[in-house]
Amino acid sequence: MRAFLTDDQVVRLHTMAKDMIINVKEAATRLGCSQACVRDFVSMGVIKGFSRTRIFGYEGHGLANLGSEVDALRQRILTVPIVGSRGQHHGINYLSKATGKSVADIVQSVLEGKMVVARLDRRRRGIASWRFEAIAYKKAYRQRVREKEVRAVEAAAVMQMQLDAIQVFVRARVIKSRVGRDGQTYLDRASFEVFSSTYVNAKVYQDRLGCTDLELATRLEELGIRRIHGKLRARNRIYLVERKSLEKAIGELDDRGNDPPLWEAFRAVMASVCASFVIPPSSGGKVVKAYTATRSTYVELHVEGTELLIRKTFRSHPAPREWKVFIANQRQIRQEWKAFSWSKLNARGDVTAEFRIRSVEDITVAAEALRSLYLHFKNPRKLPQSRDGD
Repeated sequence: MRAFLTDDQVVRLHTMAKDMIINVKEAATRLGCSQACVRDFVSMGVIKGFSRTRIFGYEGHGLANLGSEVDALRQRILTVPIVGSRGQHHGINYLSKATGKSVADIVQSVLEGKMVVARLDRRRRGIASWRFEAIAYKKAYRQRVREKEVRAVEAAAVMQMQLDAIQVFVRARVIKSRVGRDGQTYLDRASFEVFSSTYVNAKVYQDRLGCTDLELATRLEELGIRRIHGKLRARNRIYLVERKSLEKAIGELDDRGNDPPLWEAFRAVMASVCASFVIPPSSGGKVVKAYTATRSTYVELHVEGTELLIRKTFRSHPAPREWKVFIANQRQIRQEWKAFSWSKLNARGDVTAEFRIRSVEDITVAAEALRSLYLHFKNPRKLPQSRDGD
């Protein structure tokens, strides 16, 4: 049997075929999102998708979509109300990573009225133009680091290694750690102190070993220095060796040879008075930034001969959060730091405070001052609201 169609029916069928052959790439362009987001829309039933559709010679290239439905969704996206906000904003892709939701889920929440769009980025179109108020969807602040713990980033700085190498040691249980309720890994301070005092990164001393990166492994074998945990898989090769074996081969290491006795005494006092400041076992002949465990503030430690200089600069830019805390508590901080010498009497731009440790008595004064500073930044969630012009 044969069926004969009128010209109008043929036109309608061809129109429908063209409508159905919109591929994922074209749909993503119309909606202003990624192709993965389009596929998520299909999985969620927001728009229809047809696999490998071929109608009248038109092919869907793996997944075809109804163009009319895509355009209808695009129109709904364009008519989403904008609430307006002057605060910090995040794009939808950043928000997706921060909240753990897919872009399609966020779009669905917006269309259902569960989330709101703060403003539009005129340089983009469709979903990509949506901007969300940061504070409204801010992820819970990470758990405060305990006094007897160290963050992995601080451990990496102390060992002068890449962060992924420290994470490898943690996963291998070389360093004791725990996973907090926020999903972050926290290193046991006592375990890390033993680790950092026993081992060093041989790559830091390759100049004294007289070799290049490619020759380092061979050079260590020639000297009879065994690599510790060298078989652990990291992004870069691990050259962890025992401190004693390396010192036996090349002499006393620079990092401890240049430090005055006050350095170790200062670390010991800080460990009991305010252990939140992470201070490495040695300065390594460089200026050391001693951060609090939450990295909310830091001070600079300068070794100058037999003396130790503590310097803190409160910067109005690019550290606005730290500056707000300083401005709100300036009078109290200056009183607690009366032993420090200040560069300015009033906070008009950056302000620097310095204190020179010449004796054991000075260490006690400095430790108490740093403890008081830490208390001001103990909970960064409770930041003061600055007035206009501050």
